Amino acid sequence: MECGACRHIIEDGGLIKCAGCDNTFHYECCNIEKQVYFDEYVEKKQKWYCPSCTNITRRRNDSTPVGKRDIRSLQASQADISNMSCDEKLQRSSRLKKSSNSASQHALRQKNSESVTIEQIEALLDRKLSTFKIDVVQEVHTMVTKEFNHTINKLESDFTVATDFLQKGQDDLLKELEVANNKIKIMIS
Repeated sequence: MECGACRHIIEDGGLIKCAGCDNTFHYECCNIEKQVYFDEYVEKKQKWYCPSCTNITRRRNDSTPVGKRDIRSLQASQADISNMSCDEKLQRSSRLKKSSNSASQHALRQKNSESVTIEQIEALLDRKLSTFKIDVVQEVHTMVTKEFNHTINKLESDFTVATDFLQKGQDDLLKELEVANNKIKIMIS
């Protein structure tokens, strides 16, 4: 059998099957401790629902097969043992970000104990926008200049090819004219 989380083959003894969708998982992939796995699922034959089945939202129409189960009580009873390991890492990462954000906000508040007025915010935004505007204008100017120079170089190259072609044609015509004039001189004499 294949684990529904990691997609590797499940060896005997490490399998847990969802009572809702019948998918199978390694108990480690579902963040279930070995002791909990053996105590509650192997010995007591307690039903277990995978994170996908426990995270189904309630609908207003309770006539669906999923709506007939009491998902909220199921989620509450399974919440502590059915978190996938990546869910735990995401929650931990989210908590770290929140704590670092709140710490930096607290430090900012202590540093600037006076209140900020709308005029100060407007002035700051105006400065930032004018700097941004200058940068954008310079970047557009640079891009237009490069494109303009590229187009001029292409036109110059095309013009050179055209004039070289015309000059070669004119030289060929002059040679033919000289040969024709020489033949005429020979015929007249």
